[in-house]
Amino acid sequence: MPFNYENFINNSKSEYTKEIIGIDEFLKSLDFHYFSSVKLNNKHITFNSISLVLEISCNLDLLELLAHFNTDRWGHNGKEKSPLQQELEILDLKNKYHIDIEELTFFL
Repeated sequence: MPFNYENFINNSKSEYTKEIIGIDEFLKSLDFHYFSSVKLNNKHITFNSISLVLEISCNLDLLELLAHFNTDRWGHNGKEKSPLQQELEILDLKNKYHIDIEELTFFL
């Protein structure tokens, strides 16, 4: 059977457009822990991994943010791991592809 390029591309597209399981919970948790609005701007999907591009818009100025950070209210969940790291690990476990953050932008 000869190689059919069109079938290969169509099968690859269905694989690359799969949704990320648990992405809504991931974004909501980050919203809560970082007092912000988190938006998934883009995702780059390769053969065995998904790279996320996230934008975090926080309605605080830098001094307010640092004051909340120093009192363990901003970006703290009472555990050794940051909420971002913990939620990313949970998201990674829910999906069959490795998930990582390629780009993370904070707007204050």
